[in-house]
Amino acid sequence: MQIQNELQLSQAFTRRSLACDLMGVITFRAQENWHKFLMDRLAESPPPNFRRISTEQVLRADRQAWQKLAEIVPSIKRTSAGALPLDAAFPTLPTEGSISFYLLPTRLQELDDKPPRKPWKGNGKGKDQKGDRGTKRDSEGKEKSTPELPDALKDMPLRTTSKGKRMCWSYNIKVDDRVMPPPLKEVTCDICRSDVERLFGLLPTEDALTAVHKDSKNGKFPNAALPITTFDQGQIWIENPEGKHLMQIDGETVAGELLPVHRKPVIFDAWRLSLQLLLGMLKQQPVVAVHLSPPIHAWHNSEAAATSTIKAAEAVVRACCEEGILWSISGPANLKLWPQHLLATLAELCAHQTSLDLCMFGAGWKLPTCVFHSYSRLSSLGVSCSENHSHCTRLEPKLVLPPLFCAAFVECLLKQLFDLGAQAPARCLPDQHISLSRAAALMVGKQPKGKRLKPLVAEFRNLVTLQGDPDVLPLGKLASQWEGCNHKLPAGTKCIRSVPTSGGGSQDLSAASISSVDRTYGIPWSPTEFRSEAFKQGHPKRLECGVPDPLKVVVDKIVSTSYADIAKDRTQAMRKWLLRACELKDLEPPFPTPDHCRDVLKNKSMPLFAEMLEAANYPDKDLVKTMCSGFDLLGQIPASGVLPEKHMDALLTIDEVRSLTPEVRSAILHQRDDGKDLEILTAVHKLTLEERDRGWLRGPLKSSEIPSDSVVTRRFGIKQSSTDVDKGKVTKIRPIDDYTQSLANLTCGSTETISPHGVDVICAGISY
Repeated sequence: MQIQNELQLSQAFTRRSLACDLMGVITFRAQENWHKFLMDRLAESPPPNFRRISTEQVLRADRQAWQKLAEIVPSIKRTSAGALPLDAAFPTLPTEGSISFYLLPTRLQELDDKPPRKPWKGNGKGKDQKGDRGTKRDSEGKEKSTPELPDALKDMPLRTTSKGKRMCWSYNIKVDDRVMPPPLKEVTCDICRSDVERLFGLLPTEDALTAVHKDSKNGKFPNAALPITTFDQGQIWIENPEGKHLMQIDGETVAGELLPVHRKPVIFDAWRLSLQLLLGMLKQQPVVAVHLSPPIHAWHNSEAAATSTIKAAEAVVRACCEEGILWSISGPANLKLWPQHLLATLAELCAHQTSLDLCMFGAGWKLPTCVFHSYSRLSSLGVSCSENHSHCTRLEPKLVLPPLFCAAFVECLLKQLFDLGAQAPARCLPDQHISLSRAAALMVGKQPKGKRLKPLVAEFRNLVTLQGDPDVLPLGKLASQWEGCNHKLPAGTKCIRSVPTSGGGSQDLSAASISSVDRTYGIPWSPTEFRSEAFKQGHPKRLECGVPDPLKVVVDKIVSTSYADIAKDRTQAMRKWLLRACELKDLEPPFPTPDHCRDVLKNKSMPLFAEMLEAANYPDKDLVKTMCSGFDLLGQIPASGVLPEKHMDALLTIDEVRSLTPEVRSAILHQRDDGKDLEILTAVHKLTLEERDRGWLRGPLKSSEIPSDSVVTRRFGIKQSSTDVDKGKVTKIRPIDDYTQSLANLTCGSTETISPHGVDVICAGISY
């Protein structure tokens, strides 16, 4: 096999030790001591100007060790005393010079300080003569010069949109109307101001009533409609279930709304299911908090342009209230810019209101901000400008929230969750739940970027948060003990966080004028305390920590019970359930079962299966009901409460996939398999017919017989090899259904994942 990192090398060494131990060549412990020596050399830090020992060096040293063993060990059979010769030879390998030579660090390549000498280009012979290329000239014989900027663009500041994107060439030219026709110039300015990313087309019309247009492939971005010339009394109709303007489309009455275009550009969502995924996520996923910050055009454009955005925010806020999710929404401090219906909704929900100035959190501009929220802890951020610092004088402020405000916001949210009974995150490695593969990576001293593990012992003995005057509370690391009115901080205490606050708990409409801070201090360990705490935690290389709890229970019972008692318990269990199976043989399934599921489960006793799960205290109480009704291939995957947690959100809704079915089905049905292996295609067709004969499938069907909204999935085959005791290497073909190509997988969201047990769990079980 190909070894790409230290973890794979460690696993390969472990597998070899197990194999040699099973064959009786060398004991597992003796060979693992040699492997530990190699892995320790691999993890050593090199001297200055030297490279770390590479995996290739370790493999060369291991290969040289086996060559040395072939020279000094005449036989691998057990001696008359019952000892293995390799057990005595392996401890001498680390001292062999021919082996340790391969484990020496190599020197880095020294860089030459002198610049490289330029190549010689000759002595100038032929210059300005026939061999010279000469000067480039235009068609009139004049020398070509480097193009310069137009006078209209010289000494002109760079203009950008609200998103920081550069405006186009034509928009920056302001001095000559002949450069661009006035109508086109005006629409160009509107496009630049409206943050339009793609221009699909210009439609010159006059007194025209266009037909209803439906675009099923429209991107999930707001669309903008801009008038080029005059658009008096003109409107655009868009579908809206809550609209009051009705239209007849394909014989059906569809509700919609009219958006005026003659005043300003109109921005609207051009796809139906813009909120279904988000609202479904709030209902199905374990979401605890939502923060909304509508874009700038929602506050400064016309009410019609911001309607879709504000309505979406209002729908999300109402959904959070129904599901018991903490929510907050931020916007400008001037409430006149807020839509009245949104303010009415927030007042109906009894929302808290907090006003603040972002300059107190590190922003260069004052940026008065108002936050409506559903939890009281966020009120402590209501801090007004102290006027003891300068503000940036640029015309357009950066609309990005400062990092200090984000940290303070998260701190308030965590405090609120702790007040509601949430468990604090782990501070050290023993309290952190990690997978066995991560533990193995920790064992070899390798941690991937962005996923660093907690330390074995927490950095600080305790964390203390004090609130008070910023001029009184200390900053940085304390060189000596600090004494306040009610608290003492020992020497070595470090300030790790400082956040301005108004004191907390206020629901005033204006920001607080009293300046105070919340500062969190880390109390250090003493050397004796740190040593004793590290001794309690144990070593992270203990593999028995990776044994699953059910496996621990089984191993403990087998070890503590005699063979006779184990056989007796198994016999009693088999007798009990065999008798119970005879009693429940003729009973119907305990839940309603469709015909296609009844054919599949006809030889299965679902009442017996339900009793066995209940007797075993299986956490998934809905498993039998789901099996009787059938598992849905589209939509959210139900949680079982058994598998490891891993959240994955759906990318499309079921209705969106249904609407795209005609195009996707046409592409799949017209896909040809001319270049595929005929043997695989024949085997897949045969296996599919066998599944049909078992009642799992129906068909074959003609393309005209497929329902219009049915999702078509392509099936292909792969070859798999396995080893059989009698037949040796066996190759079989397995059919695979490509649900990703048919977009079915994109509708599936889940909260769990399947984690098969590998060699790591086997080794951990052996060591346990």
